Amino acid sequence: MAHTRKLIHEHVDFGQINQAAPIFVVDDNYLRRIDELPIDEDQRETLLEKRLRAIITVRLGSLPKYKTLMDRLDEIIQLKDEETQNILGLLTELTGDLNSLMKEEDAMKLSKGDLALLQLAQERIEYEKADELARRMKSVVSDKTFPGWQAQPTVRATIKRDIIIELAKYRKENPDTDISQDDLSIISSEALQYIEKHF
Repeated sequence: MAHTRKLIHEHVDFGQINQAAPIFVVDDNYLRRIDELPIDEDQRETLLEKRLRAIITVRLGSLPKYKTLMDRLDEIIQLKDEETQNILGLLTELTGDLNSLMKEEDAMKLSKGDLALLQLAQERIEYEKADELARRMKSVVSDKTFPGWQAQPTVRATIKRDIIIELAKYRKENPDTDISQDDLSIISSEALQYIEKHF
């Protein structure tokens, strides 16, 4: 599964799919319709899993928080063999979290790029301080990008280096932050992936 997902990410431009594909919502109405179908619980689980996987996959390449949701979905499916688990209940809970995240994103009215950098910052530091860190990462991008910049290794390297510098400055100004020295390169690499997609 992990290898398949990696191949899909390498060969599919999720940004184009995300813009072209309709947004499906797995809301209470959808859950109720599944419950009303004359099928057994295993089939309900499979239907809900496929719908969740489709929605999360479309957004996975564009925004960081969907990786966590996909990991949760994979963990839930791995529990299927354990008879003690209520898989349908876990999938329903994940559905609620997915819908909450999508509503929260819509309410923010941010571009995909700004949202991706903000979510990346939120994964690393306190929510209240994430805006500032996201702004700092975006400030690196604004004067260095131009059509086709992604194909220029020197531009990509410069952006990554400058993000590391901004992260190091932020870390120095905020000694209580959870960002370690090792995180600087990891965060900048992740940020660059989203910057390449959205800027």
